[in-house]
Amino acid sequence: MSTIETTTLVAQLRTVLELTNTEIQVAQTRVAQARTEAVRRELTQNADNARDRAEAVESAIREL
Repeated sequence: MSTIETTTLVAQLRTVLELTNTEIQVAQTRVAQARTEAVRRELTQNADNARDRAEAVESAIREL
């Protein structure tokens, strides 16, 4: 992979990471606003899944 391709890919992954971190923040905020336990569980799971994705993206960035 060329330097330009790597730079482009890293930039795109950083954007995905920022969006994923925003997703985590939104889910955490909405947990506090949830009216039912089922909604709280779903939002908590969404945040946990997003954390897993963020870790995977961070790992991919480090590998590049």
